[in-house]
Amino acid sequence: MIDRMTRRFIVLLLLTLILVISSCATQTNDKTPDFGQYISKCLNIKDETAKMYCTYGLAIATGDGAMCDYSTYNSQCRTLVALANNDLSACNGIRSSSAGGISISKEYNVAFCYTKIASSRKDATICDSMDKNIGASIEMAEFRLDINAKNDCYSQVAIAKNDSILCEKVQIQFPDDTKKDYCYTWIAISKHDSSLCSNVVNDYPKEVCNRGTQST
Repeated sequence: MIDRMTRRFIVLLLLTLILVISSCATQTNDKTPDFGQYISKCLNIKDETAKMYCTYGLAIATGDGAMCDYSTYNSQCRTLVALANNDLSACNGIRSSSAGGISISKEYNVAFCYTKIASSRKDATICDSMDKNIGASIEMAEFRLDINAKNDCYSQVAIAKNDSILCEKVQIQFPDDTKKDYCYTWIAISKHDSSLCSNVVNDYPKEVCNRGTQST
């Protein structure tokens, strides 16, 4: 089961790859074109959306996250490069960003990138070591990541693996917190296993779980 954000990343990834392939096919017959020569062409594009896709495409095609530094959306670009190349280390070059006037820290953006790689690899050990690895990337030895970010990581890996045992790693922070509930719910529905609904605490996700497993 793929979450909405991951679907958006996959669509964006496909679009950028199509852009680069078609651009290179029309502009050069060289089997190994020098993509660096195109970055100035990307930067000269007036339409901001087209410029963004052009820069993303070059970064992904070359596997060079440094090209993302030419993009306004550095964090999103570097995450796409990391995903396309299955390269966890590429996440460390991500910077802080802002969206809708809200500042987003470097560590949050790096954690988001790690989570996407962990989900793609179906590897919860990446979630386990996020504090240490992100701390190293921001040069803070005693860094402790916000629990929400780690919960997202464990939940997404659990759903990707269809492994309800990993849902136990999701920490409940308050009585109405449904992150763990939905971890069990989506896996129960995917496995057609109503017994997993007994792990769901809150009423609405439990109803979703019971109905979902009964209708499959």
